[in-house]
Amino acid sequence: MADTPQTPLEPAFDDEPFSRIVELDNVPPTGRNMVFEADDLQKAALAERFKVDEIHFLKVTALLKPWRKAGFKLTAQFEAEVTQTCVVTLEPFTAPLKGSFSETFLPEAALEKTGVEIELDAEGIDPPEGFGPERKLDVGRYAAEYFGLKLDPYPHAPGVEFTDVIEDSDEKTAEKGEGDVGSRPNPFAVLKKLQSNDD
Repeated sequence: MADTPQTPLEPAFDDEPFSRIVELDNVPPTGRNMVFEADDLQKAALAERFKVDEIHFLKVTALLKPWRKAGFKLTAQFEAEVTQTCVVTLEPFTAPLKGSFSETFLPEAALEKTGVEIELDAEGIDPPEGFGPERKLDVGRYAAEYFGLKLDPYPHAPGVEFTDVIEDSDEKTAEKGEGDVGSRPNPFAVLKKLQSNDD
């Protein structure tokens, strides 16, 4: 059964705007399924945090289950729709966004034992993060972090490429007679020359 979104009594948007706290002791052996979406206040806070024009929706589907006796494993997917400003045309555009992630967690005391990180690296997965004696996990925090990582830091509208603008700029420069595009020095040749001089 899916969880309903948890609404804190006093949301601290400066701290974690998309918080979804899970009591680890309440996670059954088969795992706990979660489905939650950002409300209007959370969408506005996340849009400001990640410098996007608007987040139209953000939905997370996650499974948290026991892992390695004392630990837990979180696997999740998210889907969203965001409006960003194209860095090429400077016009806003709206596009879908999807992503998935996985995290493992162990008690902080267990992480202090030697050999844990080496053993996990051999399996090709990242070392787990720790949780404290309060035995709580903020699933929303991780969803927000991975959502932010999925955003393009240099967004450009579909069909618009940086090379289009560079070529257009070169053509205008040539038309104005400000220089022969074909006679410009090759930057790689200049770099090679500088390296030869250093030798």
